[in-house]
Amino acid sequence: MTAVIKLATLNINVITNRTRVEMLTEYIRRHDLDIVFLPEVTDPELLPMPGYDVYYNIGSDMCGTAIVARNDIMLRNIYKLPSGRAIATECKGLYIVSIYAPSGTAKRTERENFYNAKVPQLLQTGHEEIIIRSDFNCVLDPCDTSGHFHTSRALTEMIRELNLTDTWKQDQTRPAYTHYSNTGTSRIVRIYVSRNIASRITCIDFLPAAFTDQNAVVLHLALVEMGARRRPPGWKLDHTMLRDEETPESTPTAMV
Repeated sequence: MTAVIKLATLNINVITNRTRVEMLTEYIRRHDLDIVFLPEVTDPELLPMPGYDVYYNIGSDMCGTAIVARNDIMLRNIYKLPSGRAIATECKGLYIVSIYAPSGTAKRTERENFYNAKVPQLLQTGHEEIIIRSDFNCVLDPCDTSGHFHTSRALTEMIRELNLTDTWKQDQTRPAYTHYSNTGTSRIVRIYVSRNIASRITCIDFLPAAFTDQNAVVLHLALVEMGARRRPPGWKLDHTMLRDEETPESTPTAMV
């Protein structure tokens, strides 16, 4: 039996206003989103959402991340970077990582170090079905920006080594962007997936949101019964270093 899950990424731009939080909650419900990954979260008291569980990682950088999941969807584990800039979870056989990279030209070196040294701490798990969704704060192809072309060698290499593919193929005659500013437009929010699950993508949406200057990116992914797996790569992760001990260890329940 096959079902479709809707996974979204939306930069909420440090929401601190209660009215905007209510708009975010209504936005998630109206678009019937199952799991939403939020960069730029600074206050865990601002996002109580009836019907949803919220998992926070607000760390030392005060540039936190969060996962909002319908409360009938069990996330098996939550892994966090101490800085707050990344959070990951296991759900329905998928390993999903959400990151918020340092932004701006002045932080280019910091951003490269983030991709080289920090993000790999969450990726050494041996999972074969990976989704990385993020506000990458850089682009890998000139067609993904109408302004300055800020790229990252470290991110390019990481995507190559993990054998991931971009879920969106840009049409240069009708480009789609996720961020709009006075200096140009760009597709800094992207979703990469393992190539062995790319064929299960049924749709990708770019949805505007009135309470932030960025569009949400929504991935519609068909879930299938998990069969026997090949032997995973040799990388291992000491889960006790990164796991949130309060997260249930049970197998994810089926979504109804």
